[in-house]
Amino acid sequence: MTDESQVTEQPEESVDVDALQADRDQLFDRLQRLAAEFDNFRKRNAREQAAFAERANERLVKELIPILDDLGLEPALNWLARSVEESSGMAVVVEVEPLPALDGELQTLLFRIAQEALTNANKYARASHVKIDLKCLDGHVRLRVRDDGVGFDPGSIPEREEPGRAGLGIFGMRERATLLRGTLEIHSAPLKGTEVVAQLPLEDRHAG
Repeated sequence: MTDESQVTEQPEESVDVDALQADRDQLFDRLQRLAAEFDNFRKRNAREQAAFAERANERLVKELIPILDDLGLEPALNWLARSVEESSGMAVVVEVEPLPALDGELQTLLFRIAQEALTNANKYARASHVKIDLKCLDGHVRLRVRDDGVGFDPGSIPEREEPGRAGLGIFGMRERATLLRGTLEIHSAPLKGTEVVAQLPLEDRHAG
C-alpha cells in the first residue's frame, strides 16, 4: 500500500504572463512604426516615389509580414481600429468571421487596404463611423470597409495616380490585388458614404 504522504506532486510549469504581454506590446509598437512609415511614404511626391518606391515598399512589407504572422490579422485589424479611433475620434467596428490560415503576403495586403481605407475615411470623407468586415465567400477572402462620410463620384477617380489627390494609395493597392488575381472596388456617391471591397482568391494562398 502506497503511503500517500510520500507522493510528491510535480510542480506545474509557470507561464510568465508579463513576459508574454511585453512581447505582444513590442509587436504592436513595431506595427505602429511600420504603419507610420507607410503613411509617410505615401505622401512623398511622384519623383521621389519613382526613384525608390519598389525598394522601400519591399522593405516595409518584409518587416510587416512576420509581425502579422505573430499577431494574427484579426488582432492587427483591431489594433488599427483602436489607433484610428484614438487619433481621429471616428468610431471603428471590426467584424472577422473564422478564416483559414492565410499566408503573409495576403495578410499584409488586406491590412494595408484596411489602413488606406481608414486613412481616406478620416482625411477626405470626414466620416464619423466606419465598419470593417472580413470573411470567406465562395473561395475568396473578402475585406469590406464602409464609412458614413461625404462620399464622392467614383467616376471622378483618374485613370492614373495623381500626387496630392484623395485616395493616393488606392491605386497601388488595386495593382497589388490584381497581381494576386483579386479585385478592389470602390462604391460611393455624394452624401452616401464610401465602400471599399477587396476580394482575393484563397486557392494556394494558405499559410503552410
